[in-house]
Amino acid sequence: MSGTGTAIDPWDGKTLSQNTYYGKKAVSKYEELYKVKLTKPQRRITEIEGFVNGYYKDHKGILTYGVGQTGEYIQKGFIKGFEEKQAKVEDIFGNVERLGEDLSSELIQLVYRGDVKASHEWVSKFNTGDYTGAAAELLNHKEYQKLKSEGTINSITKRLEVASTVIGQYSPTYETGE
Repeated sequence: MSGTGTAIDPWDGKTLSQNTYYGKKAVSKYEELYKVKLTKPQRRITEIEGFVNGYYKDHKGILTYGVGQTGEYIQKGFIKGFEEKQAKVEDIFGNVERLGEDLSSELIQLVYRGDVKASHEWVSKFNTGDYTGAAAELLNHKEYQKLKSEGTINSITKRLEVASTVIGQYSPTYETGE
């Protein structure tokens, strides 16, 4: 990262990146610049968060860097931040590998967005096996409900709807030992 600003606020207050990439272009640009191959869940987050090679202010005016890193994660970087978010998913939902890549990707992106807390009703429903109820409850979300009531369809509404669909379609497979 550049050495602008201070250790507490690294942004110099002037320089904002102008190049924002979304979708597969964001993944390609990130992998090219950092010489890494992102995993499927990392690609999912990069596609929907987008990638900016520098500092920017998000839609709420929060200083952000790279793949949506804010606060302490600006200094940690995307991969380290992703690993911490994945660990949080595993703390709340258990081993995500048993859920498959699609569902684990959605759960991680929900943590990344701040939509997962052990106290959330949708999380409780999910953890008791009520996947359809969890999917419906996820959309009982203040920000989502407000946007929908205003008729706004954006990356937030789409992101929550995709996660809800994937959660609602989840059907665990059990090993019978045969």
